[in-house]
Amino acid sequence: MNPREAALHAGRPSVLGQGLIPAVRRHPLVGYFALAYGVSWVVELVLFTVLRLPTALVVPFVTLGPTSAALVMTAILEGRPGIGRLLQRMRIGRVGGRWYLVALLAIPLVYLAGTLVLPGVLGSFTSASPARWVVEYAVILTLGAVIGGPLFEEPGWRGFALPRLQAQMTPLRSSLLLGVLWAAWHFPQFLMPEWADQNGGLQASSVAVFTLTVMSITVIMTWVFNHTRGSLLLAILVHSSVNTSQVMVNELFPNAANTELNALIGYGTVALALILVTRGRLGYGATEPVNVQQVR
Repeated sequence: MNPREAALHAGRPSVLGQGLIPAVRRHPLVGYFALAYGVSWVVELVLFTVLRLPTALVVPFVTLGPTSAALVMTAILEGRPGIGRLLQRMRIGRVGGRWYLVALLAIPLVYLAGTLVLPGVLGSFTSASPARWVVEYAVILTLGAVIGGPLFEEPGWRGFALPRLQAQMTPLRSSLLLGVLWAAWHFPQFLMPEWADQNGGLQASSVAVFTLTVMSITVIMTWVFNHTRGSLLLAILVHSSVNTSQVMVNELFPNAANTELNALIGYGTVALALILVTRGRLGYGATEPVNVQQVR
């Protein structure tokens, strides 16, 4: 390249500066979900399909997609101060003790209630000492929050996406849309037999139940989120409590394993009740809405 061509090339806007960056600024949610899906699905393709790594090693890396997308999009929209504000919400912990009870006690009790109504479940009950159950629950809750998804998903789903969705549409519509997109993000994981077996198997009915369950959980989490000043700490705890409840209930009632129907019954009932009681507001406005610098 001669000096004249080099000068012309240097003065030409890059593809990013010319089209991509302005586009994602105009449509941040589209950019966010595209990036979150892209990162997670490519990681799963490489680690599981190509490298054949075990599911337990693949899933933690797959969960990096939502938060990495949130950090990239926040940096584009709001710069370094925006990233600081996003991460700061992981430290919002003074939200009232009742919300910790919702996350750590009500969530597993709802899952248990949905399990007990399934036919033949009580006969498979496996006893365990209360002390062992509490210790095991605490260990799985803590480890699951770090490596099972919540810590690296919630800054994306509830940290970046939910406030922007609620700024554009009703809390109920925001929750239902986010629930569908959150569930769909999981769909490639059904190709991993171990993960699929824990969630009903790779069949249309199981995927449908899983999707409705995730939508129900999303409604509940929006309600908690709106009442706790957008606390990502509480979102992480609720998410981890849902995952931990599945593990513990399946251990206590083996006949309830390999299905999400019990979760749908429990969380679906609570979600419908919250929608009716709050008239679809799900606590929006109960505290100051999360401020985002740019919402389109």
